Amino acid sequence: MIRLINKFPYVEISKVLKPEDFETIIVNDEKITVEQTERLKAMKDLLTNNRIPLGKVRFVYSKSFEYDVDNDKVNPTYKIIRPKKQRKNVHEVMIGKPENLMSINCGIYDDFYFIREHIKRSKKGVVICVAQNNTSIKNAILMANLDNAVKHYNEGTKIL
Repeated sequence: MIRLINKFPYVEISKVLKPEDFETIIVNDEKITVEQTERLKAMKDLLTNNRIPLGKVRFVYSKSFEYDVDNDKVNPTYKIIRPKKQRKNVHEVMIGKPENLMSINCGIYDDFYFIREHIKRSKKGVVICVAQNNTSIKNAILMANLDNAVKHYNEGTKIL
């Protein structure tokens, strides 16, 4: 397509893009493997043996995860549509991506009494990572408190 501009000698030539020129990526849409299911079962057994209630606990399979502050979802799924070839004025389009999305990293805890009290006082709950634990501490749990994360996120947005 040729488009003439008011400034005469300048002519802009651009290609009309077709749907075949783009690729769709679904974010946070992983399937659970058998190994992850076994780790989840072992983690639930460890928590119940130490009298930790599972009502407010959510599980993830990596040490960092995304959290949708508005809808209270861990690792929400959304689509990214991007061009197959990098073009000058064509950018990625994100469909269904939450507005207030934050990344959270899990911390290391080894005191089950402290974890139990955290869960009891929490309103939004906690997230426990079921990933392979590479720490030297026995029975260490990777955990993130969603109440503290949302509080930190809200304080950060007030500054901006």
